[in-house]
Amino acid sequence: MDAITDGDQDFAIATAQALNDRSPFTTNTLSELEAFVKQPFPSPNAVALARKSFEYDTQGSRLWNAATKILRDHDDGNDSGPKVDLHRFGMLLRAFAYLLLDAAHNTSSRRTKDSDQTIRIFKIALKASRCSLDSNDLDLAFKLLESCSKYISAWDEATPVIRMADSGCDDEGLLVSHLTSEFYLYRMVHASKTGRIDLAEHFFTKANMTGDGRHHELLETASGLCYEIGRSQQHQKLLENALSWLARACKLINGEDMDSSSMENEDLRLAIAASFVESLTGTSDPANTSRAWSLLTSLEQDHGLGNRMAVLAMQLNVLMKADDIDITAASAAVSRMIRSSVLTDQTYRM
Repeated sequence: MDAITDGDQDFAIATAQALNDRSPFTTNTLSELEAFVKQPFPSPNAVALARKSFEYDTQGSRLWNAATKILRDHDDGNDSGPKVDLHRFGMLLRAFAYLLLDAAHNTSSRRTKDSDQTIRIFKIALKASRCSLDSNDLDLAFKLLESCSKYISAWDEATPVIRMADSGCDDEGLLVSHLTSEFYLYRMVHASKTGRIDLAEHFFTKANMTGDGRHHELLETASGLCYEIGRSQQHQKLLENALSWLARACKLINGEDMDSSSMENEDLRLAIAASFVESLTGTSDPANTSRAWSLLTSLEQDHGLGNRMAVLAMQLNVLMKADDIDITAASAAVSRMIRSSVLTDQTYRM
């Protein structure tokens, strides 16, 4: 692949200066940025670039921080001024920043031999990949994930770096293991979005989400991504696939290593349960109805969510889908919903 060019650096400097001066973004800026990102990624270890390693790292870091601010402002609803797609601009800017940082890393023997620097650039690559996946720019996401894969290969071959994770007590080894799992989870999502659900299954296995003392943030990420795939399969009326992925999401979010008290986990747990129950009751199999009730019982007894309106609504939904509706149980469910509801202007109108 072609190496990064002086034009890339000039564009990076100009873009960073424009961001620093708060100059308005234009559609031309967006088009130019997209053109730079879509060109072939640089080959690693390009000798001609070694002398510019520091410059690329500096510019890449500035652009990465700027992209983070743009995306944060966009998410907070603080867009102002330019009538361009700021979310896409921020996503592309992240990818371009990674392009520069990756070139800086791979053209510096000092950086490539520094495990902390390698972990840093791999984290950045994963964030850029996730951003592209969330924006459904699958071609760019594939390029970024392909770039990530060289770090996976290097770690697989570098015994001192990754084999230490086998002891289960080395912080660096465990971090590398987590990042590797995150990489395969993103490969899983990309495969799903491109219609390769069989390949998604393969990458889920490679992610090795066994719950063996892993950080709950990684388990939450995995459960959320499996949930997204399950929902996608559900929308495509692929019920068997939907049940499989939603079951995985449910198992991950309800695992021993998860923080049940987290509000974010609670909301995700309820969202997964709602989709899972919907899919389970969408079949004529009595065993699936029993699974739905078992899940709702767990939400009530194991997680203390029995009075949440979403759980009560799910219970009522399961009861109403039965061939022989239990009027007494349905009435009790409605009564609990009434007692649990908070009367506001919005709920009164509903």
